[in-house]
Amino acid sequence: MNEHVSQEQFAEAALSGVTPALQSHLNGCFTCRVELERLRRALGSLAEDAQSAAARPEGFWTRQQETIAARIQSGDFRAPSAQHWAGRLAWAGALAAVILAALLSLRPDPQRPALELTVVDPDEELLLGVEQSLRRPLPQALSPGVVLVTERNRAARLQQASARP
Repeated sequence: MNEHVSQEQFAEAALSGVTPALQSHLNGCFTCRVELERLRRALGSLAEDAQSAAARPEGFWTRQQETIAARIQSGDFRAPSAQHWAGRLAWAGALAAVILAALLSLRPDPQRPALELTVVDPDEELLLGVEQSLRRPLPQALSPGVVLVTERNRAARLQQASARP
């Protein structure tokens, strides 16, 4: 067993006992050994807590048995009262009112137009970006480049004009 123990294997080992394969892994793996002990302590304290919470004097359990037996013999299995149902209906109505108010507050205001989503064509977006870049003022550091480009374009036009017969 090269990998660490899974949660399912830990639970099985803590409740049912350790298998031989698991024991050989635990012999060589400190981390898994510590985790198994931590789980066993937690389960042990859970059992003790449950027993202490359920610990009642014998008289308590005797009274419980007598009360249950008396209700069974008398057939005293009343349905919940109208007052019980009225309280539940009041809570259900209040909850429905809150949900309705939330839904109405989320509905768009009829006086305010809803925002329309437009799909932008990526090519058009690129062209707009290029156009904005061309309209921006030229940085001062590139001013000499403008002179060079202008002169080159003028020379190219002169060469094209002289090449024409």
